Parts: sequence; structure tokens; C-alpha cells
Amino acid sequence: MKFLKNKWVIFLLIAVFLVVIIAISSNPQSPLNFIYKAVSVPLKPLQSFFSGAATRFSKSFDYFWNYSEIDGKYREIEEENDRLKADIEEIEHYRTENEELRELLGIIEANDDYTYVTANVIAYDTDYWYSMFSIDKGSSAGIELYDCVVTSKGLVGKVVSVSPTSAKVMSIVNEESTLMARLSKTNDLVRIRGMEQFSSEILCKMDRIDETVDIAVGDSVETAESGGLYPKGLTVGKIKEIVTEDNVRYALIEPAADLRRLDKVMVMSKAEE
Repeated sequence: MKFLKNKWVIFLLIAVFLVVIIAISSNPQSPLNFIYKAVSVPLKPLQSFFSGAATRFSKSFDYFWNYSEIDGKYREIEEENDRLKADIEEIEHYRTENEELRELLGIIEANDDYTYVTANVIAYDTDYWYSMFSIDKGSSAGIELYDCVVTSKGLVGKVVSVSPTSAKVMSIVNEESTLMARLSKTNDLVRIRGMEQFSSEILCKMDRIDETVDIAVGDSVETAESGGLYPKGLTVGKIKEIVTEDNVRYALIEPAADLRRLDKVMVMSKAEE
């Protein structure tokens, strides 16, 4: 053990001696400079290796550091993009809502002899898909039998039963629905009827079209005088298809109100004089 301790002491002294000699000889003016030159030449490849390894390590470290920084910025941009998308969707929602309110205001201003109640659609009739549905307002809100029901886009139908807190609405596509209408382009009088209740498409049928009446796909149809049931001038829909059978013309009408996506409606009640 003592020998080993002495051996490590001797090794340490030799190492210190060599370090001192190399330090002194590294000075070009030192008379021992030849020792530094003699030692540095064989160690040069080793120095180059460690120098290159250090450079490569530094570059790799810089790469991963920069990648982490870029990844962080990318995530920040993604989050900002998501926030902007949400803001745009909210703005679009308010814009659509504002347009609908403006269109409803137009209906109200054109029919100032009516009172108005907004209601939510709470259920569709399973036997009469899209042609019969319930709303969450009833007689306690002032709704009465046969009141007209609309959206901002146009006519939906009429109230066919009322309870204090709810009401049932029959839409214009119900096969029992009939109303008088006029072509917006020519003002010609026509009849609009609901199609079969199990029809795959949500359409109405326009008949009683005089052979002299000029009609075309895309023409608009609006309510006519109907004895007070429907106000005049409400948009019903547009002609989707014109059919001739046995020299008799009729047209298929696509309702202006989107009956597939109804969630809110406005009920129009004739104001008491």
C-alpha cells in the first residue's frame, strides 16, 4: 500500500513537472522552446481531433437549440392562427345574425299591423318529416291558431294547434298546405301546394298556371292576398323545375326558408283593431 501511495505521488510530481516545462517552453523566446516543438508535433493530430469534435458538438448544439426555438415560434404562430380563425368565425356568425335581423326587420316594417313572437323549434313530427314541427311558445305568449310562421328568408307555414306553452306548426311542404301566391316577375296569380309527405325532396308544387304566363327556373314566388291568413309579399321560394304533363304545366318550388335547419322562427299574429 505504501509503495502504491509513493507511486502516485511520483506520478503526480512528474505530471506537474511536465506541465511546467511545457508552459515555459511554449514561449518562443524561451531557450526550452525546442521541447515544446518536439512535444506539440506528435500531439497535433490529437489536438485536431478534439478541436474538430468540439466544433461538431457546438454546431449540433446550435442546431438543436435553433430547432427548439423555431418549433416554439411555429407553435406560437399556430395558436395565433387558431385564435384568428375563431375570431373570423365569430365575426361571420355576427354578420349572418345581423343580416337575418335586418331581413326580419324588413318583414316587420312591411307588416306593421302584426305582432311578433320569436320561438325555438323543439321537435319535428316523426310522421311528417319537415312538414310538421313544434315550437316552445304558445297561447301564453300571444300565439293563436293559424298564425303565420316565418324566418328571415321567407314563409315557413302556419300554426295548427296551440297550448299555453307550445304550438304545432304545419310547413308549406305539408300535403295539406295550400296557399295563393304570385310570381314576383309577372304578378300572375298561382296556387302553391305541399308535396307528398314522404317525398325525398323538400318541395312545393305550383299549379293553376295559365298557358300564357311566362315562367322560368329561378323565378321567385311570393304570397298573395289570402283572406288574412298570410300577409301579402312574403317570399315563398323559387322555381326549381317546370314540368308539362298532358299539356298541363306545373312547377316545383324550393322553399326560401331552410326547413332542414330550422332552429328559430318568428310567429306573426294579426293585431287586434
